[in-house]
Amino acid sequence: MCADSEDCADNVAGQMSLVDTLQHLSIDHLFKEQIGAALNSIHVAGLGSSSLHQVALRFRLLRTHGIWVSPDEFSKFRGEDGCFSSEIANDPRGLLSLYNAAYLSTHGEVELDEAILFARQHLESLKTSLKVPLADQVTRALKLPLPRTLKRVEALHYISEYVEEETCNPSILELAKLDFNLLQRLHLRELKSVSQWDDSAVSMLPEYLRKFYLRLLGSFQDFGDELQPKDRYRVAYNIEAVKVLSESYLQEAKWFHHNYTPTFKEQAKVSTVSAGGQISAVALLLGMGEEATIEAFEWAMRGADAVASFGEIARFMNDIASFKRGKNKNDVASSVECYMNEYNVTSEVAITKIGYLIEDAWRTANQARFDHPDLLPAVQRLINLIVSMPFIYDSEKDIYTNGKDNKEMIERLFINPIPF
Repeated sequence: MCADSEDCADNVAGQMSLVDTLQHLSIDHLFKEQIGAALNSIHVAGLGSSSLHQVALRFRLLRTHGIWVSPDEFSKFRGEDGCFSSEIANDPRGLLSLYNAAYLSTHGEVELDEAILFARQHLESLKTSLKVPLADQVTRALKLPLPRTLKRVEALHYISEYVEEETCNPSILELAKLDFNLLQRLHLRELKSVSQWDDSAVSMLPEYLRKFYLRLLGSFQDFGDELQPKDRYRVAYNIEAVKVLSESYLQEAKWFHHNYTPTFKEQAKVSTVSAGGQISAVALLLGMGEEATIEAFEWAMRGADAVASFGEIARFMNDIASFKRGKNKNDVASSVECYMNEYNVTSEVAITKIGYLIEDAWRTANQARFDHPDLLPAVQRLINLIVSMPFIYDSEKDIYTNGKDNKEMIERLFINPIPF
């Protein structure tokens, strides 16, 4: 127990700072149990702090881990008129924390939308006067908020910035560098492994399908061989998810060959499935531990909430980037084109409207953490994959199609180790 409330507040603040550091450095996976215990302590203890940074940090840490925190936590920073107080307008660290925390909003949380606008406005005006590393962190967040940033990409940035922090712990920094380099070697071996294809064929199939189909069947067999006998039922879910994906591909092919332009609703219903939400959710669970329960697989196959959000975010971001890049002659009509055609609007209007749907999908994904507490590990794993979408379609580019656009970052992530 803490001796007094001030000691408790200091203890909570210290715990939050350490957990946040471990997450920024992407070594939190090494301390899952300790972080879980710390977050429960942080939640139970509460926080009577008047620090915007600490209140927002607590909000973000707890919500990220599926622990509900009310937006009312920020009421103390509003004036009698309900607007955010001018007193926090010159607190860049607090504003940055508020900005990042507010991107964990769910449906109907208008106060968090207001927080984003308020924080962005003042961070934009302050950023040129800030010192590193805070200046770099603000610039990054304004481009892409922390909850939508790949952890490994954030680690690349923060490892070099952590040295500048007053609370820098050399042992933690060394561990972060070592872990990054070890995982990099593992990921590179995995990439080399999955790039190898079997040259044998299946004679009854058309030539162009033989290698693909054999590889697909072989993969299912390989999955089953890798699993414990009690877990081999998982492969059946994977096969069903591939069937669902294939059906969506077939529908898109029919539209193309019949020169049919679907309505926006028709197109979105099919293309958000072909974007791979269900197959991704199931595949992520396939090799998972005991947390991958039958209930988790059933949730993945239903294609609801976070699974649907994956499909919507992936499809709509892809379509916007593809539209700006220019359509290939064999492409089916995209969501952007279908919206323009159905509502007779410009591409700018269509892209803006679809942008609102993307934001709505993020809120649905955030809400899933609280709707499925028993499935939280599965939900979190899928959200981690959703977070890769802004990386792939950064600034409405499409590195999924044009990987050379992000060659430098790929090399930093998978090839070039971090020097000690």
